[in-house]
Amino acid sequence: MEALLEKLSSNRCTKLSGDEEDVLTRLNILGEDVCQKNLGGGICFSTLVPLALRAVELGADPEEVSKFLSWTDFEVLVTRYLSKSGFTVFRGVRFTKRRFEIDVLGIDEVSRICLVIDCKHWKPGYKKTGKLRVVAQEHRAKIEELARECSFIMPKYPVLARAEYLVPVIVTLTHVLKGVINGAVIVPILLFRDFIANLTYYVDVFRSEVLVRNPCFLSRRCV
Repeated sequence: MEALLEKLSSNRCTKLSGDEEDVLTRLNILGEDVCQKNLGGGICFSTLVPLALRAVELGADPEEVSKFLSWTDFEVLVTRYLSKSGFTVFRGVRFTKRRFEIDVLGIDEVSRICLVIDCKHWKPGYKKTGKLRVVAQEHRAKIEELARECSFIMPKYPVLARAEYLVPVIVTLTHVLKGVINGAVIVPILLFRDFIANLTYYVDVFRSEVLVRNPCFLSRRCV
């Protein structure tokens, strides 16, 4: 598995051997969320996260596996999960004079929740939960700044007015830490689909710890 990850990390569009394709088929990796066949008969992988997760489940070292992943791997998968669940999604949202950047912004008009997501893959240092706690605190501060500056980014992202609350979320590769840490929700990528499927439940559970009110929220009758 690690050898296949290394091969794909250097060339996302490649022809697989019969054995490689059989392995990925048995592991249910060749789904539309992950790859598409191209005209040359090869397979193009948009994200290697599902393959990396399988490798970790089979005993591979998460730190070694993470070397073959990029931030884009997580962003692509998170964006597709959100879009399939009816969210309006934006990637690479920038704001403030300091040029803060949000990896993924997902707005659900039904629950009136905006998930503000930072994608972090495993790398040396994340075994120590203290590092992730610092990242969570920084992400929370960034989202509070986003709330204060919402009127400046509304012209570019008007759907933000449909979100009553902002929720800071950090998506990780492994289960090293999960739950609410320093005002942000830590969600392993393996649990992300469950998290968005049961978003209202989790929001109710974590309400007092994570919700950041959106000053630019307008009810439907006002928009």
